[in-house]
Amino acid sequence: MNLNVAICDDDLTQIQLLNSYIEKYQIQTNHNLAVRSYSVANELLNDYKTPDCFHILFLDVEMPEINGLELAKRIRALPDKHVKIVFVSNYPEYMQDSFDVHAFHYLQKPLTYERFEDIMFKIIKDFEEDTNSKLTIPIEDCQIILNIADILYIETLKDLRDTLRVVTISDEYVTKGTIGEYEKILENTTFFSPHRSCLVNTNHIQFVYKDKLVLDDNSSLPLSRRREKDIRNMFSTKVLNTHQNNYS
Repeated sequence: MNLNVAICDDDLTQIQLLNSYIEKYQIQTNHNLAVRSYSVANELLNDYKTPDCFHILFLDVEMPEINGLELAKRIRALPDKHVKIVFVSNYPEYMQDSFDVHAFHYLQKPLTYERFEDIMFKIIKDFEEDTNSKLTIPIEDCQIILNIADILYIETLKDLRDTLRVVTISDEYVTKGTIGEYEKILENTTFFSPHRSCLVNTNHIQFVYKDKLVLDDNSSLPLSRRREKDIRNMFSTKVLNTHQNNYS
């Protein structure tokens, strides 16, 4: 598993300790953790170019200017609802406040490798359980985790065979890749290919016409003649199964 990690602590010794733990953890596991370290909260915020560009944050609480709790609040307000926030602090009295920013865990200093390893195990397990409901896409120099249910469609950008546009219910992203690659990744989900340059989430289709699909947001996608029958059969089966389940 590839994960982007940020450490923010004004204590350089603590940053070095966490980096050594992460390096040791990578050697012992098959997980790849790309780490960035910050001694000032504003530096981390400046690098937070898009929501969800980090997967795990290790934050000190007591820091100058912007403390760890305020930093976490600003990150949640981006909004980034998915990042796993772990506070590492000398001050247990802040533990209750960490619940307000939906922290994954609160660790007291001094931090041992055994406690760090235990938290990483729980974080990785959480990500693995979410695998079937999440899609990770590369954006510039970071990765974004999307809820599959929120994706409307993925399409190849015109004249750019290896560049895709991912459209969700609230945003859209440009990423590298091909429709064929994502068709394999999403083959056991609700996605369907209405033509060779697109994948659509069938849960967001409102109407099926002979030559196009109309989605929840009133956008439309071309539908090739050879795929029209396939998608009509798909919806017929879906409706039949729903009807049978309601009366079983």
